[in-house]
Amino acid sequence: MKRVLSLSISAVLLAGCVGNTVPVANSGASLRGKSITIVKKSYPKRPTISTDANLIGSVVGGLIGGAIIASAASKKYGVDGYSVPSNQIAERLIGTIASRYSMNYIPNAKVSNVSKGLNALSSNPNREDKNSYKNLYSTDYLLDVDTSDWIMNHTTMFTDKAFFVMTNSVKIVDRLTGKTVASVGCRYKKEWEGNIPKYKDILANNQQFIKDYTQKAIDACIAKAQREMLK
Repeated sequence: MKRVLSLSISAVLLAGCVGNTVPVANSGASLRGKSITIVKKSYPKRPTISTDANLIGSVVGGLIGGAIIASAASKKYGVDGYSVPSNQIAERLIGTIASRYSMNYIPNAKVSNVSKGLNALSSNPNREDKNSYKNLYSTDYLLDVDTSDWIMNHTTMFTDKAFFVMTNSVKIVDRLTGKTVASVGCRYKKEWEGNIPKYKDILANNQQFIKDYTQKAIDACIAKAQREMLK
């Protein structure tokens, strides 16, 4: 059973693998004097928390008992106080980008008559639609950050390990062509083996434990973007 669980965890992490870095230096001259805005996201609003109760619910599948267990566990995690990580990263990077490359940052540069299309784009974080970029905004470039993984795994029934992981991608996109002119991927991962944090401590104080690691992941991604992409 440990082996099966290990494989499932590996599959989750594999989905969050980051791509190659493309520094702004490759096209920095073309950014100067141009306008840029942030592609604001409404997802994910809170992390995925995987526990033994979730695992039991998944194993028993369609059985009524499993559904009850999984439902009861999920209700514990409706905690407020989280902010969308991708928006935090973008808002902390945009000032550096605008200053370093003499760009004009225009907040909320959406085209007002295509709000329906904007909602469609926001509902699918992995969608890269050149026409959507072109029609939804009015700036020359877009700072587009996605959070693809945001997981606290505490399924300790068959393993003595736990982990927190967050994966983000940061892109500067040419609005008209949809081409990515600069990018960096970052994944923050903290693992515990043996002396793992207690379940009650993870959820204590409005999930402050998870919020602290979320902030560490955000800080690490910003540092990597400044170090590797904005050069």
